[in-house]
Amino acid sequence: MKFFNLLSLSFVILLSISCAKDGEQGPAGPQGPAGANGNANVTSYYVNTTSANWTCSGLCYTDVNFPQITQNILNSGLVCVFMQSTSSTGVWLNMPWTEFNTTYSSNYNFNYSLGSMRIFKEDSDLLTPLNPGVRTFKVIIIPSSQREANPDVNWNNLAEIEKRFNVLEQ
Repeated sequence: MKFFNLLSLSFVILLSISCAKDGEQGPAGPQGPAGANGNANVTSYYVNTTSANWTCSGLCYTDVNFPQITQNILNSGLVCVFMQSTSSTGVWLNMPWTEFNTTYSSNYNFNYSLGSMRIFKEDSDLLTPLNPGVRTFKVIIIPSSQREANPDVNWNNLAEIEKRFNVLEQ
């Protein structure tokens, strides 16, 4: 019995020494307001063009300032661009997109760099394409943390991206 009491006392002393506190814990703070439904820093933007926005010489292009395209996005994020169909309202085409004509095809594509994006159209017949005129594009910028945390997302499917990240209208 003495052995058990001595062992218990040693345990209590050891526990009290190892669990010393630096100070008293303060009272719990008040509950904060509920946050809005977020989209995990995934952002979307519309780019609307007119005939005046395009420069056509060898290919047609329009340059757009995008300060949201940061060095972090360039290093490991993702930029997706979709073009609204001119023939079917509400249909978004994943870029790059190719339209086939009778004797040639027109390819719509994009590239981006720090703070800017270029959307362009080039024709397979190597002639300067017709000015694309009025077009609507939807640009979605995804930081690397969300790209990596959502490996199951089909980044070529606008409806899936919008649903996952709540970027229907911004």
